[in-house]
Amino acid sequence: MDLEFKRITAEDADRLSGYYALRDNNTCDSVFMGEYLWKDYFEIRYALSGKTNALHYIMKRNGRLFASVPYCAPEALASAWEELRTWFHEAVGGKLAIYLADEVSLDLLGLNPEQYEIAELCDARDYLYDAQALKSLSGKKLHKKKNHLNAFLREQEGHYEYRPLCCSDAPEVWEFLKRWKTKKDEEYANLPEEEK
Repeated sequence: MDLEFKRITAEDADRLSGYYALRDNNTCDSVFMGEYLWKDYFEIRYALSGKTNALHYIMKRNGRLFASVPYCAPEALASAWEELRTWFHEAVGGKLAIYLADEVSLDLLGLNPEQYEIAELCDARDYLYDAQALKSLSGKKLHKKKNHLNAFLREQEGHYEYRPLCCSDAPEVWEFLKRWKTKKDEEYANLPEEEK
């Protein structure tokens, strides 16, 4: 099988980021940073396919191996899906299991319900927010977030700056991410083995 999965590094960002834009995807993991932030916790690995021009991800959740719907052009999705399904069958010895599939990809694939079990994750709904509601933090659902923001503004008055980031900020952002990653790696190394 041609797919060779490897660990994600910060240096992969430029190479992988373009794949997310190849088709519409409305899952929370539809950006490189999402995969990168969770790479250790879920043991996330990726592979690039030369055959389908797809980005494939696999991860572990509760000790079970899962995959993401491939990131590729819409017209290549069926081929990339079959490529991943075949890899899963041959390399893992089991059925393909996807965690967090988006409706757009499911519609494009037109999966046969007799061959695939598709279940909505009701407990993941709280991760979906209305963009306008997030801007204003209005409503009962976002009251806690608004309280956190107000506490931050009050406690940190004069100690923060709010401004859009631009390309010239990249070195400072990367430096911050390296410090953050070092701290997270230290915390992970100190976890008891059963929590890793």
